Formats: sequence, C-alpha cells, structure tokens
Amino acid sequence: MSLFKGLAKILFPHTCVLCAERSDQSRDMCIECEKKLPWTHSVCKQCGLHLPSGTDTDICGHCQQKTPQFDRVLALCDYADPIDRLITAAKFNQKLVYTRLLGELLAKQVTQKWYQSQPMPSLIVPVPLHDARIKARGYNQSVEIAKIVSKKLHLPFSFDICKRNKATLAQSGLTHAEREKNMKNAFTLRSTSIASHVAIIDDIVTTGHTVGELSKQLRAAGVKQIDVWCCARTQRDKG
Repeated sequence: MSLFKGLAKILFPHTCVLCAERSDQSRDMCIECEKKLPWTHSVCKQCGLHLPSGTDTDICGHCQQKTPQFDRVLALCDYADPIDRLITAAKFNQKLVYTRLLGELLAKQVTQKWYQSQPMPSLIVPVPLHDARIKARGYNQSVEIAKIVSKKLHLPFSFDICKRNKATLAQSGLTHAEREKNMKNAFTLRSTSIASHVAIIDDIVTTGHTVGELSKQLRAAGVKQIDVWCCARTQRDKG
C-alpha cells in the first residue's frame, strides 16, 4: 500500500457502496453519489405519492376522499436507481453496511428536514416480518434500519411490540381488493400500552397497504399520531 493510499484510508475510512471510491463523509456514501439519489419532492403530505403538476393543494384527491390510517408518509427517495439497488442489497445480501447507510440517511432527513419545527415521535416501530421470512432472509432489514435511526436520534424503538401473523404475498402485481385481503389481519399487537406518537419504519412503501394495516392496529390501541418513515416510496397510480 502506497503512503498516499494509507493516508487516504486513515483520513477517509469509509468506502462509497455505489462508486467504490473513498467516501469524504462519515458514512459509506460519497457526496457526489448522495446528490444523485432520487430524492422525493412535490408529494402528497399524507400518502407520499407525487402530486399532479400545477396542483394548488398538498393533499392528493385520493387522500381527500379516503383518509389513510396513518397521518403521513415521509420518504427519503422515489423508488428508482440507485436507491432501489441499496434496498435490494439491504434485504438479501445480509451485509449491515447497507442497512446502516439507509438508517443514517433516514436519520439525517428526520433531523434536517422533516421535524425542524414539529415534535418528534416518542417511539419507533419497524414493520415486522413473518418468522418464515426472517428465517429465510436471516434478519429483518427494517429492524436493522430502525436500530441505526434509534441510536442517531436517541429515540426508543420496539421490534417486538407487533407480530406478523402470516406470510403475506408481495403486494406488487395484486389488485386493490387482493392487496386488502392479503394484508387483512396480518398484524397483532402484543401490547396495548403504546406511545401516543409513533413512527413506523419500513425500507420501502409500495402500495401503502402494509403500513396502513399496521397503522390500523396502532389506532385501535390508542395511538394518536402515526408517521411512516421509509427509505423509498414507489411512485405509481393508486388503484
């Protein structure tokens, strides 16, 4: 190893997971690659889907007609390249470098953009996986992301307050009715003594039915404010 490379490793110990160059930040993504992420903007403040161009409201027509169980979805990015690759790696590569990075990016967005003048949630609840899926995958990526966010923000999190009752099908490709049936009674709360303001953490919100069903259970337990924090939101027509 040359002297220059040795010094670079000491000064910049992190390597960008996207371009493989030394990161000039205190995380495993360089500034240039971070700028290229498909950051979310101009979205409905409740469901997180894009608002039509030229709209004069911050709530989409669908949410005005039918209010979601949760109060708002706060997404880092649209589900597109390269965040989609990071999420896939976090799910299936069993390398905590990816969940750590996603958690750090999420925590940064929470403190610097989402909650500058609003009260923070008092509890973080990651979306649970079914035991069979955890066994196959090795871990729950949403729990690992939540651990990092909890540490960075000094917020408590509970990974066992809620249980997933069944191994649901992937929501993508299902009709609206099939999605609702797929997620119906998917979760059971193990405690009815829960904070009044909760943040649900998931890696990706696709249709919103998963976090919606979990939010329904939290509402029934008396939770007043439910925010959804996710690394990416699939931008697609609701149906």
